Amino acid sequence: MEIAVISGKGGTGKSSISAAFATMQPNVVLTDCDVDAANLYILFNPTHEKEEVFVSAYKAVIDKTVCTDCGECIDYCRFDAIHDVGGEVLIDETACDGCKLCARVCPSEAISMIPEDKSRMYSGTFRNGKMVYGRLSPGEENSGRLVDMVREEAKNVAKANNLDTIIIDGPPGIGCSVISTITGVNKVVIVTEPTLSGLHDLKRTIEVVSKFRLTKRLLSINTI
Repeated sequence: MEIAVISGKGGTGKSSISAAFATMQPNVVLTDCDVDAANLYILFNPTHEKEEVFVSAYKAVIDKTVCTDCGECIDYCRFDAIHDVGGEVLIDETACDGCKLCARVCPSEAISMIPEDKSRMYSGTFRNGKMVYGRLSPGEENSGRLVDMVREEAKNVAKANNLDTIIIDGPPGIGCSVISTITGVNKVVIVTEPTLSGLHDLKRTIEVVSKFRLTKRLLSINTI
């Protein structure tokens, strides 16, 4: 059984609830899918039996020793990431979407694609079973894909160790990483707080979860 703990906003106590669930019984797989701000590993200090690189995207880089500054890549870029600055072709790393088109059309083959590979997925053991979590490096993207990777590893770990329960600490909000967290789970626990913003975000979260026809539980924590 997979139980996902989520919240419409941050700071509601979602990770505390996930940690409490993980200590209620032995032999669980604790999964931290809040990859933008994973913190359960700090609390439980798991071993690192497996570490896997997550390539979140690619960025275009120009080799200026080969580039002729012809500007053809500028005409093809649909993200306005390549510019002619004083006769020199330069790439805006922030605007680059990593589509690889500029590298394909460059007549001088001066553009290469560099992987963004500082993000990681970890798998190991903590005092109540196994733990899997992901950490998305600052500035890197595709948190939903990393969540998918973490969840798949958690399922493999559960199967390999004959464990029946997977506790998932999901990210806050209703974005793609939350969708990746709750897709296919058995139950969802939504954690909120007694504030106007908490109530507003709770309603949005319930609306999203309702699309998945999941069994859900609402849990309010008074943090005031």
